[in-house]
Amino acid sequence: MAMRLTAPTSVECIKQEGKSKHTFPLQSVIRFDFPARETMPALKLFWHDGRATVPEFPGIPAGELLGDKDINGSLFIGDKGMVTTGCYGERTRLMPDAKMKDYKLPPQLLTRSPGHYRDWIRACKGGDPACSNFSVAAPFVQWMLLGVIAMKFEGKLEWDAQKMKITNRPEANEYLKPKFRKGWKFA
Repeated sequence: MAMRLTAPTSVECIKQEGKSKHTFPLQSVIRFDFPARETMPALKLFWHDGRATVPEFPGIPAGELLGDKDINGSLFIGDKGMVTTGCYGERTRLMPDAKMKDYKLPPQLLTRSPGHYRDWIRACKGGDPACSNFSVAAPFVQWMLLGVIAMKFEGKLEWDAQKMKITNRPEANEYLKPKFRKGWKFA
C-alpha cells in the first residue's frame, strides 16, 4: 500500500533451483518491474522464495536479522538506505540495526494490525477493514500469479494490464485462465 503498486509492466523469473514439471521449484527469484506512480519513480521488485538462509546484502552485517524470526519479510533498498519488515508488516526498522538507535518513528496514520488473523476477525465483526482487504489483496495476487507464469518461460514477460494480456509471448496467455475438464464448467 505504501508503495502504491499497481500492475507490473513486466515480470521475469531470473533464478530457479529444483524445478520439476510437476512441482514448483525449491527456490526461485522473480523480478517485477512497476511503472512510475504519482510522484514515485519506476520500481524493480525482487521476490525470493524458498530460501533456507537469509541472503547477504552490502551494508548489512552478517547474521543481522532481516524480516522476522522465520526469515520471512521484506527488504526495501532505496537511495538513502534500507528498511526491513516482517512477513505481515511487523517489526519494521531501518537497516543496519544501528540506524534505529536515534531514529524516531513518524506519527501513526493507518490503523495498525493486531496480527494477521486478529485483523481478519476484527474486520469480520464489523471493525476496521482488514489491512489486506480485497482491494489490496486482489492486485497483489494478480501480479504474484504472473510470477508463477513467468516460471514457465525463459526471459521477460511484458504485461498489458488494461488488456489483461502478455504481449511479447502470446503462448503464455493460455495460463491466464483455467482449463476445465469435460463435464466441469465455471459458474
